[in-house]
Amino acid sequence: MKPVLAYAFAKADDSYESAEILFSHQHYAGSVNRCYYAMYYIVSTLVDERKNKHVKTHSGLIRVFSDEFIKNGELAQNLITIFKKIFEKRQLADYDFNFNISEEETKEILEETRIFLETIRQILSEQ
Repeated sequence: MKPVLAYAFAKADDSYESAEILFSHQHYAGSVNRCYYAMYYIVSTLVDERKNKHVKTHSGLIRVFSDEFIKNGELAQNLITIFKKIFEKRQLADYDFNFNISEEETKEILEETRIFLETIRQILSEQ
């Protein structure tokens, strides 16, 4: 694995660990935020390093990730589904003051994030 990807995974792992700590203290919105950024570090690095595309917005990153890795079958469809879902929940948790995310939903997001990170790590280790 290239050093830049190893660094992205280190940042992702750190963010995921922060998400778990926040969850354990009932800070569910913060946990969702850290889950999203754990995935963001990997996706943005993959898009930049593998496809040489520099994306400036989160929605743009989702689109490019889908176009360049999912639609061509390089990565599984469930990965874009997870990434989009958690992006949307992060948007609500960060910016909608009337939004309250439940413990159960946050627990599900933590699990989906873990699956996302493990899947991409496994695929990259096989290449």
